[in-house]
Parts: sequence; C-alpha cells; structure tokens
Amino acid sequence: MRISQEWRNGWLVVLTSVMGMGVIAAPAYSLGAFMVPFTAEFGWTHAQIAGAISVTSLISGAISPLSGHIVDRWGARKLALAGVIITCAAVTGFSRLQGSILAYWVLWALGAFGVGLASPVVWTMAVATRFKQSRGLALSVVLCGTSLAGVLAPPLVMLLILHFGWRVAYLGLALYMFISAFPLTVAFFYDARYLGNRAPATELSRNSSTPTRSLEGLTLGKAAKTATFWLMAVSFFLAAVAILGVLVNLIPLLTSKGLPPMFAASAASALSASALIGRVGGGFFMDRVFAPRIAAFAFTLPILACAGLLLFEIDVLGGFIVAIMFGLALGAEVNMLSYLTSRYFGLRSYGVIYGAMYAIFSIGQALGPPLIGKMAQISGDYRDALVLLAVCYFLSAALLQLCGHYPDWSGPSAELEPPQATAGAIDGAVPEVV
Repeated sequence: MRISQEWRNGWLVVLTSVMGMGVIAAPAYSLGAFMVPFTAEFGWTHAQIAGAISVTSLISGAISPLSGHIVDRWGARKLALAGVIITCAAVTGFSRLQGSILAYWVLWALGAFGVGLASPVVWTMAVATRFKQSRGLALSVVLCGTSLAGVLAPPLVMLLILHFGWRVAYLGLALYMFISAFPLTVAFFYDARYLGNRAPATELSRNSSTPTRSLEGLTLGKAAKTATFWLMAVSFFLAAVAILGVLVNLIPLLTSKGLPPMFAASAASALSASALIGRVGGGFFMDRVFAPRIAAFAFTLPILACAGLLLFEIDVLGGFIVAIMFGLALGAEVNMLSYLTSRYFGLRSYGVIYGAMYAIFSIGQALGPPLIGKMAQISGDYRDALVLLAVCYFLSAALLQLCGHYPDWSGPSAELEPPQATAGAIDGAVPEVV
C-alpha cells in the first residue's frame, strides 16, 4: 500500500495521538509559570515545587509496563480515555490548593498515574498498528505532541495568571487539555484491532488498510530472552541519562563557559527547536535507512559537541551550534524507542515490551540531571560531566549497532517464534510489519 494512502486513512489517529501526547506533557511544561505564585502565596521553595517532576517521571515510568499489558489485551482506546480524564482531574485539583505541600505532591502523584495510563505506550500503539510503510514518520509526528504542548501551554498559562490569577490558570489549563484531546479520542482513536469489529462503521474503519487479525511478534518473556532486548534497554537507559542530563543542565553548562545567561537561555530554546527537526527528520529517514545507522550518525553530533566544549573556548555562536547538535540527537533518539520496539519484537506484545523499555528509559531520565549536576558540583566545572555524556552517547549508539537486522514478522509462524532476520533490512529494504 502506498504511503499516501496510509496517511489518508490514518491521519486522524495521528492527530489524536499528537494531542494526547500534549496532554501528558502540558502540566510539566507549564509548571515554571506557577513557581513564583506558589512561592509568594505558600512560601514553597523552587526545589519543593520542581521536585515533583522527577517523582512523576518515576511513577509514570513504573506504571507503563502495566498499561502496556492492558493495551496488548484490550487495546489503547479505553486506557487513553481514562488517562486523559485522570490527568485533567489532577490539574483541576491544583486550583483548590490551600498551602499543603503534601496535597500538592498527592495531586502530582495522581497526575502521574493518569500520565502512566495515557503514556506514549498507548498513543504510539494505535499509530504503530495503523502504519507500515511510513511508521517511522508517523511515530515521530506523534512524539512532537510534547513539543507542541511546550509551545502552547506556557503562554496560555502565563496569560491567565496575569489576568485572572494562578487558580483560574490551572482551571484553564485543565480545560485546554481536555478539549484538545478527549473529543478526538472518543471520535477517532482506534487501533487496528478495533477496526472492522468494534469501531463504528465509519469511512475510517471501512477504508482501513490494516487487517484486524491477530498481531504478530514476541511476548515479553520471549523478548527478554533475546540479546537484542537487553542491548536496546541499556542503550536507551544511557541515552536517557545523557539526553536529560544535557537538557536540564545546558544553561548552567553554557554560562560556566562564559556565555551571558540570556544567550544561554536562547541556546536552550534552539535545542528544543532543533529537537523537532531531528524528530521529524529522524522519522522520515527511519522509513528508508536502517535505524541504528541513524543513531550512529545522530549521536556523533553530541559527541563532537562535548569535545568542542572540552577543548575550545565557546562564544555565542558556538553555544548555539552545540545546543543544536544536542537537540538534533535528542529528537532522533527518542523516536527510536517506539520504532525499534515494533521492528525487533513485532506488535503482538508491543505495549508491554515498550512499557518495560519506557520504564528503563524513565529511570535514566530521573538519574541524568542530578548526576550531571552533582558531578559539576564536586569538580567545580562540567569537564568530567562532559566526558561522561560523551561516553553515554557513544555506548548508546554502539549497542544499537549490535542488535542486528530487523526480523520479518510477516511469516505464518511469526507469532510464536522469532523469525529469521531479513538481510535486505540493513540496506534499507525494511520488511513490512503488520
């Protein structure tokens, strides 16, 4: 089937997933706007306020394997609806805070539970089952939903805070999150297994190009017995340590190299913008080039950036260049977690396998920022931290090169045993996956 036909039949589920990813990202992206009001009214420190993000990452990551298991058994739709409702309810609850830091943390824990239910596992599952030829690009567009939330949520929240106060701002944020995702999810969010048997008899279901038969691939137990599973797990753990370590510490890192704070902050914005380019570009090329090769190329960029920061004095232009190099790698690598899970292990137990991978990735996310910050604090500069970052980037890319060719999941026995790898896959002739 042609790529254009895939997009014609599946663009609504991609759009819905983009907005769903925005829902789970909006509370964290907008938190900075609430720090000053919280400190002024309740006396909470910025560390108390921001610390909830790390806890949220750990909780949602821990829930992801469970939500993946549910997705594999009953599909993504119900879990997505429940996750959106719970996350929006938690955000609404922030508007009723009366000064208890415990209540604040409980609401973040509730929101983390909702995020865990409607995690990337859920949104990518529906898209992965609906796309074959253009799966890499489709998944990349879905993951851009977090960046879209980063663009829309902070100014919306700040505008509401300035005109109506922070309580109304949280109500407005919850309303935006609900309206942007819930109606679309109700109307259009069906994975391939729903189409033709559970979904309404709409034009979308009648024209779906994806069969509704059982999906093929390995179970989690069989996947965990393969070397590929653990190579990917360690690779993405190291990638998460490096990516989040850079993302959180980039501004102090650049200011330690002599850049003015305003220019360092602008460079951080350039990192986010280049991550979007890396995400979409990486997805486009993953449909055409063996993905571990893309990882090798993408992670060469931040290794060179680390080397430049270690060996040379950095001016404003140099600061922007290294930020862009970090951002391109960030965008390309995050895409690969969902894409390679579907390629190497099939879609039979995609949810629980991706959930397990995402949990490991979340641990790396939680460890990276404090680890890099602590190393800089101990040594007095970022030299040792930059060496560690370069090593993490190198090992992450190198481990993916050892995973081998993509299996061909189109064979009749593919549901039970891992099939033989397709030699053409490494040269870009990627086998179709149902």
